[in-house]
Amino acid sequence: MLTVNRFVMALIRAMDDRIGGLSVLLDRALLTSGDPHHQ
Repeated sequence: MLTVNRFVMALIRAMDDRIGGLSVLLDRALLTSGDPHHQ
């Protein structure tokens, strides 16, 4: 699970250049739904 999460995060970071706003939304969704210890 953690590996997948890191992979998705890396993807979002890579796409950040093209879609900054959307990436932030996705980032938040991932943090709140799949990474409770991150808060």
